[in-house]
Amino acid sequence: MELLNNNYTNKFGENRVSKSDVLDIDKNNRQATICGDLRNLHSVPDNKYDCIILTQVFQFIDNLKAAVEECYRILKPGGTLLVTVPALGRVDCVGGIDGDYWRFTRASLAYLLKQSFPENNLTINSLGNVLASVNFLIGASVEESNFDKNFNDDNFPLIITAIAKK
Repeated sequence: MELLNNNYTNKFGENRVSKSDVLDIDKNNRQATICGDLRNLHSVPDNKYDCIILTQVFQFIDNLKAAVEECYRILKPGGTLLVTVPALGRVDCVGGIDGDYWRFTRASLAYLLKQSFPENNLTINSLGNVLASVNFLIGASVEESNFDKNFNDDNFPLIITAIAKK
């Protein structure tokens, strides 16, 4: 299951995916196969999904604990939650100042996820460095930037990633 569209499922799952659901709270999203709220997916049965992909979603959810609990509930045993969240960034243009709630650190994402997932089933990483962050904030493209893009500095994260297994 993925939110808004299934771009990452298609790109990385390729022919290994037999069924792909798209969740959206917006009933007008024609790609959505499930219309619902990630904080309360009462229409989705327990243990349904092998994988849930949430890229840049958590910052828009006011009740993160409820959303993570729902993800855990609807994942099959052994299923995987893949998450990316911002550590740094401008307020979202669509969510706006009243709908963009959070920025994260490795510690805060770990704290959130281990309330539902076993701690030994979590892999959390930070990506970025001070130069990547500055370039991101000023809108410089990768081609315009002259720094080691493979160097990650935990003190200056741009994005936080998590793999959480049920």
